Amino acid sequence: MGNQPSATPLTDGSNSSSGSSQSSETSLGEVDETTIITKVAAAASSSLQLTSTSARSTTTAGCLSFCWTSTTRTNPPLLLVVNTKNDLDDDEDGEENESDFNVSSSSFCSPSEKGSNSPSTSFFRRSSSGSMSSLLLMDNDPLAYTPNELALRDDVIVAASDCALDKELWIVTTAALPWLTGTSVNPLLRAAHLALSNARNFPHRETTLVVPWLEDAQDRIALYGNEWQDSTPIEQEAYIRTWLVDNACLHVSSLQLKIHFYPARYHATLQSIFAMGDLCERLVVRDPEHSVCILEEPEHVNFYRAPGLVSWRSKFPHVVGVVHTNYKAYAANNIGGVVTAPLVGAMSSFMVRAYCDQVIKLSSVLQDYAVEKEVVCNVHGSRSAFLSAAEPTGNEVYFIGKMLWAKGLDKLLELQAYCKKKTGQYFAMSVYGSGPQMEEIKEAFLGQQRRHWNEDAAKSSSAYEALSKYYSYSVWSGFRQPLPVSFKGRKDHAALSSDYKIFVNPSVTEVLCTTTAEAVAMNKWVIVPDHASNDFFRDYPNVLLYKTNEEFLQLFQHAKAHAPKPLSDPLKHTLTWEAATTRFIEAAAVSERDAARRSRIGAKYDETIAKWHYKLGKGSTGDVLRKVMGGGPVADQYKYERRSQNNLEMMGTASPSTEVEAFVK
Repeated sequence: MGNQPSATPLTDGSNSSSGSSQSSETSLGEVDETTIITKVAAAASSSLQLTSTSARSTTTAGCLSFCWTSTTRTNPPLLLVVNTKNDLDDDEDGEENESDFNVSSSSFCSPSEKGSNSPSTSFFRRSSSGSMSSLLLMDNDPLAYTPNELALRDDVIVAASDCALDKELWIVTTAALPWLTGTSVNPLLRAAHLALSNARNFPHRETTLVVPWLEDAQDRIALYGNEWQDSTPIEQEAYIRTWLVDNACLHVSSLQLKIHFYPARYHATLQSIFAMGDLCERLVVRDPEHSVCILEEPEHVNFYRAPGLVSWRSKFPHVVGVVHTNYKAYAANNIGGVVTAPLVGAMSSFMVRAYCDQVIKLSSVLQDYAVEKEVVCNVHGSRSAFLSAAEPTGNEVYFIGKMLWAKGLDKLLELQAYCKKKTGQYFAMSVYGSGPQMEEIKEAFLGQQRRHWNEDAAKSSSAYEALSKYYSYSVWSGFRQPLPVSFKGRKDHAALSSDYKIFVNPSVTEVLCTTTAEAVAMNKWVIVPDHASNDFFRDYPNVLLYKTNEEFLQLFQHAKAHAPKPLSDPLKHTLTWEAATTRFIEAAAVSERDAARRSRIGAKYDETIAKWHYKLGKGSTGDVLRKVMGGGPVADQYKYERRSQNNLEMMGTASPSTEVEAFVK
């Protein structure tokens, strides 16, 4: 979150650098909380001579914390922390003693000392330990809690944010099967497990997955294959439900989950799907007061959207954003990244801040979006097919992922070159996946059509742009023979042979790699960089983290010579979608204290961004701006909306349903 203000631990009684401070230590005897509060108030008034006070208290695990604010200008604000030593009766005699209680105080300079006549405000931030006794006092830090906020409960969840309660759930994502990508599979499985939970506890509540329907046949061919050229939304829905049964063993969820399509186009340059028209306005919510919206990739959902009068946060009482992709890092790896990466980062932050009440980042590798409402948590799981997969029986090596240089394929070439240098040979492996840079990647690994790798032709290739960032031209152009790498095409990870024992994934642009989690669940050796995107996997015994090429080679040789260790049941459970759903519900919830803080910090700012997004994005002017920002086939949102409305009027209906919905009906 950047540089933070300096903090003074409240329990040490140290003086503030901005003014005088007094500290006192008062014995409190064997009393209950009410009596403690009374005695602390008397002690504070006496020793610190506060003529007018306002006290609030909170209790957490052996610690009473008092927020004191003076209404006079001569007295600075004060925080008193009453620390109990673990348990009140942990002495040898087993009884509570006066020494079990310590009262310490810390104060800042008064307003007059700061040269201001306005009331002084002190802020309190919970330390990384999360304990009340470790609360830190920070002056003028907007992210820290004010005394009024600290007086609110941190263990009481705002009802609107509690997905475990009686709620109508909407999960909106940017991709759909049969495209086997993280933003199609993970939201589908999250929606299926939330639907299963609702079916058990609140059968009258619906769980709806909102996915794109590619209207253009060429888009469907590009992503799904030739067999989808003349397909319909009904056929795609049937495919998704069948996949849930066959690949995830979710029979009940397949029946309980509702699937809603929105019209969309594929942007080949950005390799992403975007909605056509205002997706938010198309959703018909039955019970707006008891609903939660989950935006999978909220920045992606809103980037080229032409927002209508109804915003996500005005339509739903609670909107959760789950950030999957490090778009800023992808932009930085492309030509002109020095300019585009900051712009992409800023736009992503604006979209997330404006339209989300709570932001879940899968790992800390992601940028800051709205720090007062962010939490880092892996809310993804692995299908039962991975957890029940056969133990590895062979000794083969593999990689699986989208065929993009940004997925770490350039670094894989570097590792191959290092192994050749140190051992005299490259290591054999299989590569699974497909993507727009497949041919360039195959040529780099297999040395085919070497005319592409001469000095002039290579520099015109995007492969050269990617590879030259990491090592010299002479290294990657100098492969004298094809590497022992076999490209197998796209395949479901769970269907791979048990001959594969070692999964190598050198990517550092991932947020939290789905295929890494799947390989861990299948009890493979997993060799990945020591990087923030892999923090979640550090405790798993078969995950080998390397910092240098030399460390990679050592770990690779170890994995070749040894069998992976069986995963314990507790570790296996953390990889399940049941555990991931529990983590999601906890991460999506907002406490009363946090709700007050974010309302103070960002509410007006969020509203301002949403208003400007609406003003700039509406009408033909919005279409022009989207073209300038690289919207390509999805830039003309306003024209699309007008055409859709005209078609609906010709059909004699004023319904907000799209052409896709009309077709389905």
